[in-house]
Amino acid sequence: MNQQADQTSPRTMNQLYHGSDGRMAIVAYFCTQYSTTQLLRHVFGVERIKGAPMTLDDAILVSFDTEWWEKEPKPTMEIGYASLCPKNMANSLHYPHAENLLVNIRGGHARLKATSHLKNKFYGAGNADNFEFGTTVFVTKEEATEIIIEIFSRPSAKFMGMLRPVIFVGHAVDSDFEQIEKNFGLNLLQLGSIVKVVDTQILAQEAYIRSFKGPFISLKDLLAHFNIFENNLHTAGQDAVYTMIAAVLVTFKRDLYGRFTPLCVPQITVHGRKIGDVMENLKLISSYDSAPKIGLIYYCTRCGEETHLREDCRTYICCSKCTVSYFYKHRNAAYTHRDETCLWD
Repeated sequence: MNQQADQTSPRTMNQLYHGSDGRMAIVAYFCTQYSTTQLLRHVFGVERIKGAPMTLDDAILVSFDTEWWEKEPKPTMEIGYASLCPKNMANSLHYPHAENLLVNIRGGHARLKATSHLKNKFYGAGNADNFEFGTTVFVTKEEATEIIIEIFSRPSAKFMGMLRPVIFVGHAVDSDFEQIEKNFGLNLLQLGSIVKVVDTQILAQEAYIRSFKGPFISLKDLLAHFNIFENNLHTAGQDAVYTMIAAVLVTFKRDLYGRFTPLCVPQITVHGRKIGDVMENLKLISSYDSAPKIGLIYYCTRCGEETHLREDCRTYICCSKCTVSYFYKHRNAAYTHRDETCLWD
């Protein structure tokens, strides 16, 4: 999410199921009867809820994030996503910092070709060239739409003719729903798989994790609460993975860290294992994942060639529109992009 979205409060989203599958509607209604923490502890097999629909056992957690340019018309530059199959992960809580659970998170990162040359410059803006949990791909708008649909439309192997129920995990999630509908014409809720929307800002409140800067905590501060200090947030892939990590650590905070100090700050080291080492291990494991099937690994955000990356580009480029622009800032940026990617009229 962008800086402004990260600092705003989450609105109460309509939790009514928007699809047409009656079985999924039952799961969605069941999810409304319990707190976010109770529901997540159930799907992870830690504290099972009596009478829960069997189809909920097939649920998958998906986090999704978008990054858009800070200037009008605020086009989407990146999408990031992460998934986690909960199954029965109760035994994973015996590992320091739930490492055995966290290493099952799988992340993805895609940059839109048309806007990949743009960079945000607000304080704390991330570096889209540095995705640490997998391989970045460059995609067209149509390919990005295909990726989004694929993420949220996974056929169930257990229940005939049914999609896997999706528990959407996000941080200040409304901004991402709005951005996806605005830029890709997709209403995620109408895809028919999302049965619960989990906002880590609300999850943090349920765990009595407070922000010192306002009523709703930022992702950076939530991670810092668990001694995770990440400097490359506000890039979609990083944010999606770290949002999933935060959701796990918040949900199982009392199981992992026991009694706390008055400030409720967990220990950095548990049984000789530092949380920073766990993060590095997750990055290492993610680096061995195969590249996504959709998109290009090599794409120059400067000249548009598909044989190299920007740092290796030696091609002369110039935007003919910006070179003759009345505005100095347009003329100054003329040699950073081509006519085809110019956003100025």
